[in-house]
Amino acid sequence: MTEHTPGQPRVLSAPRPVPSRPGQRYRALVGSEDGVHELFVSEAVLEPGSGIPLHRHPIVEAFVVLEGTLTFRLGERTLEVGAERTVVIPAGVPHAIANRAAGAARTLTAAPWDHATFFRDASEYLEGVPREPRAPMETSAPGEDEVTLESQQSFPASDAPGWTTSSI
Repeated sequence: MTEHTPGQPRVLSAPRPVPSRPGQRYRALVGSEDGVHELFVSEAVLEPGSGIPLHRHPIVEAFVVLEGTLTFRLGERTLEVGAERTVVIPAGVPHAIANRAAGAARTLTAAPWDHATFFRDASEYLEGVPREPRAPMETSAPGEDEVTLESQQSFPASDAPGWTTSSI
């Protein structure tokens, strides 16, 4: 990745497929590509049936659902979140995301972390298999990896037994 000069416009790339997450496309809007290492803002498109397995971060993470509906698991709660709604996930709260709707969903994500290291150093997967093995996360030393194809089965988009659904 080539770092862009802060203060200068950058042409956004088109959303690209995420190899370890079938049915998802992603692009960075603000982050390390712009020379910004203190936070990032990204956009993702999740096709029906795609999802992100249960994981947690040592930092807050915020989502804005722009189009469609996504199912968020926050600890033991489940929320169906439609377009024009936000979800803020406090640090340390286990969460998973799935598109169980008939159409694609588009979301923005923001977090106070360097995007260049977010998938390696900012979360711990509680379900699924991380792409790269790593040591367990400590509160003072964060870590994260993207997941492999096998982990997609850990949060099926069609069913979430035992969850309570609330509409927001």
